[in-house]
This record gives sequence, C-alpha cells and structure tokens, in this order.
Amino acid sequence: MSDLFDGPDRPGGPDRPAPADLRVEIEHRLRRLLADPGTAGATADWAVATMAGDAPELADETVWTALDQLGGADLETGTGRLHGAADFAAWLAEFRAGRPPGPVGPAPPGLPLTLGGRPARYLPAGERVPPTCALASFDAEEDARLADHPRVRRIVLRHRPRWVPTVQCLHWSDGADPRALDELVAEGVATDADFAGALPAQAVDLTCRRCGVPSRVLLAAPGTALLDDEPARLRAHRWVERCPRCAGRWTANVLEILPDAAPPGG
Repeated sequence: MSDLFDGPDRPGGPDRPAPADLRVEIEHRLRRLLADPGTAGATADWAVATMAGDAPELADETVWTALDQLGGADLETGTGRLHGAADFAAWLAEFRAGRPPGPVGPAPPGLPLTLGGRPARYLPAGERVPPTCALASFDAEEDARLADHPRVRRIVLRHRPRWVPTVQCLHWSDGADPRALDELVAEGVATDADFAGALPAQAVDLTCRRCGVPSRVLLAAPGTALLDDEPARLRAHRWVERCPRCAGRWTANVLEILPDAAPPGG
C-alpha cells in the first residue's frame, strides 16, 4: 500500500492514528484528492486505517460515510479507476453540507462495527442492503432470504483495502440469539468476543452426489482471516451432514439449508 503525503502540513497516514479533529482532516483529504487524483492510493490507505480506529467521530454517519468513500477512492475496474473528479467533488460537497450522500455515493447500510481489526457495517435482523449500494457479487434475493434468518447475520466489508465491498455471512450453531448481538452493536459496545460462536459462511448451490438434486445451502467459508481461532470454530460448529431429500451424506461443510425462494415482497 502506499506512501504518505510529503511535507509537515499533511498529518496522518495509514500507519499513524487519526488527528484530533477528524472532520478537518477528512475535508483536507477530500480537497487534496480533488486537486491531485494521484493521491488516491495514500488517501484510501489512510481512510481504511482510520475506520479501524476508535475515534469518537466515527459514530457520526457523515464522517463514516466520507471515510468509506475515501477508502474506495483507488478502486480499479477493468478499464481504469472506478471513481474520478466528479465523484470526488460530490463527496466534498456532501461532506461540507453534512448530509447523507446522493446518487453518486449512497449511505452505507447497517451499523458501524470493527471486527477482527477491520471496519465493517453490521446488518441487524430485518435490515436489507439498499439496491443502490455498489457491492461485489451481491444478490438482492439472497439478501432477502437471509435478512431475518435466526442463525445468520450479515456484515459489509472489504476483504482487502482496494477491493469492492462485499456482504459476508456469519452463522451460529451454538444456540446463541443474534438479537442480543444486534443490541450490543447498536449500542457501540460489541467486541470480537461477542462473535465467539460465529463462523464465516457463503451461500452456494450444492448438488447431492447421491440423488443429483441441487440445494441452496450455506457453506463454511474458512480462510477469510476475519475471526481468530478458526480451527477451533470449525471443530465446535454443528453441521448439516445429510441431503434433505435422500439422506445421502454431504461431502462439504454444510451449515444450513436455505429456503428455495425469497419471502413475499423480497
């Protein structure tokens, strides 16, 4: 990841804490980005590191939204940079106005959370991702199926600083009630310890080798480095070991059989 700004008048950086007046620094970074788009990499590094900190201003939706936008300032597409001068100008105007962003950059869904040292957005029960959010490999119908699941919660995060955000599922099999976690996150007091029984998961189509019938399931998604003690979590989790149609044994780590269709109105 990249370099710091040159000169003593540009404080902060990806490896230093956020300055005392975070709002002033955000506006400085936005103005600098608009004047010199070549600083996008350093700006994104700084924003991602700041979102992982504990500055009290992070509870402010305008501050969080601006940092989230800055954290994606250097995102690439197949043909070049995802964002340009028009986006940077809009971000600066929105931040100065102190209002949620307009169509150029919609407000992020969910509640702010730091999990495994990474900034994320936590989606409590019933909250769906707005269709205007730019997310990687996002399926709105799948999101509707999972929004009210009693053993699943979803978070929005970047698995790598330069990657487009994605929705990551977390699954519990230990009888924990995620509604209690919803309250802790809403109060801003949730810690990694409150996710002790969770396991990262992904929704996939899985075909039974015995009967040949596909099912939509949640599979364990190890290797995300999101939560510690991953081997212990895998050992402690309870699995759905057999196909619901023929009782044949699965050859994958199935956590949950998902409904075949989204709920009405999804």
